Amino acid sequence: MTETRLPVTETPREKEYARLIGSTFSLRVIAAAIILLFAYYAQGVVITLVLSILLAYCLDPVVEFLERWHIPRTIGSMVMVLLLCAVIGAVGYGLWSRASDFAESWPKYSGVLRHAANSVEAKISGIEHGVDDTSPPQSTQAAPQF
Repeated sequence: MTETRLPVTETPREKEYARLIGSTFSLRVIAAAIILLFAYYAQGVVITLVLSILLAYCLDPVVEFLERWHIPRTIGSMVMVLLLCAVIGAVGYGLWSRASDFAESWPKYSGVLRHAANSVEAKISGIEHGVDDTSPPQSTQAAPQF
């Protein structure tokens, strides 16, 4: 029994290796561009998804603690989310009341701030005049060159 071999044409391995590296780099660049383009156009969904994952990651230790007290995970997570919503609502209400109080008393503050800004501006202009007076006189003679 005789074996027939087909002729094998050899290609240089270096050129094939260089071509393979170049093509994988360009494919990575194209893939990164597609991912960034997807994230740009789906930013509403992506932001919501990322924030929900971050929220779940932050609240997970407390939910596990509640699980050790034999509270089911679904009930514990619901309690934590409702507690977080209550805290955010309370902080928002507190900030809103502070902002509305500040807006009501703005005319009183604006006069005080305007007076302070004018005094600071006067002091700065006084310093500028003092610096101008102490600067050396400009000579018209050229400096000797060695």
